[in-house]
Order: sequence, then structure tokens, then C-alpha cells
Amino acid sequence: MKHPGFIGMICIEPELEIHTVFEKIKNTFNFIEFKEIQRDDVISFIAEDSNFRVALYGAPQDTPNALYGLDYVSYTDSLLPSDLEKEIKEKNDFEIHVFSKRYEISSQLASWIKRKTNLNAFK
Repeated sequence: MKHPGFIGMICIEPELEIHTVFEKIKNTFNFIEFKEIQRDDVISFIAEDSNFRVALYGAPQDTPNALYGLDYVSYTDSLLPSDLEKEIKEKNDFEIHVFSKRYEISSQLASWIKRKTNLNAFK
């Protein structure tokens, strides 16, 4: 059974410091307010309301080849920002994410983030 919504999980190359990457993400997903969370030596930024969850996860500073992670979840059949929704819904050919049972949009999300922010994002 499919649940309403969409889920995208992507990686971002840590070519920039996490706060710089966060500023780009925050400007892109400006419809929701983020809070910073620090656990050990990893800084992350999470935003959640009743319709969406967006999280940028940092990488441990002493871990070579570590990547930043970005998760995007819509708990409804809507997406924000509107240009992301337009791009995703034009595809109209979705797989169902195994665990969340939501539409899987990781590839489209990575391409969109790369275009919007110039970050090296990939699935």
C-alpha cells in the first residue's frame, strides 16, 4: 500500500564547509525553518512541520571521503518549492520507496539541487 507523499535521499560532496552548504540549502528550501543540531563532531540542520521534513546531515571532520546527506520528505502529495513540484510531477513515472512507501524522487531531487545551488549532489 502506498502512503501519501514523496521521499528523496541524496549525497552532497563536502567541497564546502557545512555552514556554507546549509546557507544554500536554507535559501532553496525557504518555506520551512531549520534548527542546528550538533552531535559529537557532526553538525546537522533539520526542519520539520506537519507536511515536510528537510534535513542536511554533516560529516565527521576526521573521516576521509565522508559525504553530506540531504533527506527530503513530503507527507502529502504536494512538493515545495513549486519549481521542484513542477519538475517532479512532469516525470509522472515513480517508483515506490521500499521502507516509507512514498514516491521515490532521489534522482530528480539531486539534479534539481545541483542546478539550484551548484552543489555536487547525487543519488
